[in-house]
Amino acid sequence: MPHPEKLNPSVDPYRVVLENLCLMKDDVAGLPALPPPPIGETEARNGWAVAALVFGVASLFIVFALFTGVAAIVLGSIGLYRANRGAGRQALAIGGIALGGAGLALYFFLNVVPALFSLFN
Repeated sequence: MPHPEKLNPSVDPYRVVLENLCLMKDDVAGLPALPPPPIGETEARNGWAVAALVFGVASLFIVFALFTGVAAIVLGSIGLYRANRGAGRQALAIGGIALGGAGLALYFFLNVVPALFSLFN
């Protein structure tokens, strides 16, 4: 195919290329267009794992650690069980369990250990 400038010097070569591309877009090897993505289909939900993470973060505060730490571990265990069954968000459940355990350990070392030392001194 001869170069567009050699055919007609008054024709803009970029316009010719653009027009050819626009004509070719309808005929892409005769393949049908892809269907649109399904509406309303999202990632599987696992509210237990989200609740475990929220309670795990709350357990890092000393006032709430005893109650929310246990709740984070229990909710995280339920969320992990459901995540292994296909509910998703396994990482949030594991994070809730880990933060709940860390909150309980922090509570133990900052509240229980000093109380035990004061009893024996």
